[in-house]
Amino acid sequence: MTSQPLVFSARDGLCNRLRALAGFITLAQFEQVPLLLHWTTEGACNTELDALFEVPNSLTIRLIDKAEAEHRRASSPERYHETSDWFTTIWDDFGQALCSRETFIRTSIANLRALQPREELRERIEYFAHTHDLAHTTGIHVRMTDNIKSYDWWRQNEPHFSPEKISRLAGFYTAIRKLQANDETAFVCTDNLAISAQLRTTFGNISQYDKHFTTQDHASNPLPHHGRIAAAQYYCHRFLSQIA
Repeated sequence: MTSQPLVFSARDGLCNRLRALAGFITLAQFEQVPLLLHWTTEGACNTELDALFEVPNSLTIRLIDKAEAEHRRASSPERYHETSDWFTTIWDDFGQALCSRETFIRTSIANLRALQPREELRERIEYFAHTHDLAHTTGIHVRMTDNIKSYDWWRQNEPHFSPEKISRLAGFYTAIRKLQANDETAFVCTDNLAISAQLRTTFGNISQYDKHFTTQDHASNPLPHHGRIAAAQYYCHRFLSQIA
């Protein structure tokens, strides 16, 4: 087994970073090597990791800068990663000889839960969750910009991709109407301001965290820090509660 550190360069949006980070922390733990983390401040997440989270010493993460990340990539490309895959995919690709899939998943979940938002952000999250009763709310994620940009790639590279089977806006409307008929609320996240406004106008059972885009392109106009954290924590909690 190698003794070389594992290097992860975190990119893309916050939720994508967190799901991959949990997997690479776990991989490094089972390999018994340090994890060197280059947390980029660009694109959909332009804030340093330690400004968002309290990172416990038990995770043995060492933050590195861009120069060291590039040096590590050049000298040991097989130990350098910048994917945003789920931790299940990381086990598929790198962890099968180390432990069982279930053990890897549960360890990744524990590592993800160990990353706690900083106190001031946690207070905002808890206040928003309480005032909007998120514990009794159904989360709905209407993905527009990022998925639409991926369709051409999927058509060319995914043999089972069928445009007819992707989520349609009408399907989300139907789901929200059913919730409304039962006096239930939908917590809606979307990267499209027009869809957001349309849903609020059409339905009275919509709960949303107000985002502040200057355009509808979320990649070049990221959420405020606490907005990204609130959405990330909510969806991670919902996911973890289902598979734990």
